[in-house]
Amino acid sequence: MNDYLENLEKGQEMFLNLSNGVLSFEKLNPQELEVLIVFVQHLNILYNNTKNGKEKSNELTGNLIKDIEKLIQLYSPNGKLSYDLPDRIIKMYFHFAGFNTLEEVKTYRNEKLKQAEQRNRNFALQDLKIEVGDFIKGIEKIDYLHNILQNGSLAKEYLGASANSDSTPLDTDLSRILEKKESIEKIIEQTPSSGYGPIYFYLKNDERFVVTREKQGEDKNCDFF
Repeated sequence: MNDYLENLEKGQEMFLNLSNGVLSFEKLNPQELEVLIVFVQHLNILYNNTKNGKEKSNELTGNLIKDIEKLIQLYSPNGKLSYDLPDRIIKMYFHFAGFNTLEEVKTYRNEKLKQAEQRNRNFALQDLKIEVGDFIKGIEKIDYLHNILQNGSLAKEYLGASANSDSTPLDTDLSRILEKKESIEKIIEQTPSSGYGPIYFYLKNDERFVVTREKQGEDKNCDFF
């Protein structure tokens, strides 16, 4: 989401500078050109998922400037071209969540990041106590840690042509702690995650997890565990 919002903002700024002659298309470096290409692709995908876009999809020509100009016209609420495109995108796709401008989304994101950082700092001052209802996930190699922290735990099913699956569909191999033991090691040993170690993620149950089945065969809604 951060990358998406940043591209939306930078792409719009670059297009305006190109239109005003502040930037020259021929002098764009590879990084700037990539920002503009992704910007056009984002706009086009979003438009083609609108009601009008589904009725008649927009096809890109490969001419970035002309493609952006056309998309700006397609997104225009009143046919005029002088409007804030990022705010228009936010209002169209984020209005249901209470956002109408890009700045509102950025402010909300930054505030949530501050809250999460403070919550984590407070948690780090406490002794580690694994409680019943918490979760453990084991990974085999330290090499995986950076990618998981950066991109999340990617399931094998999403890895393209070489995709396959393991024993837990969509990589949902989290073990729920059902019983306390005398040590953290003993707690981990009683879970299936112990076979995926020796590195473990500990997920504190903060009451946002929805338990849909307590015992085998007792379905409350659908199976997550």
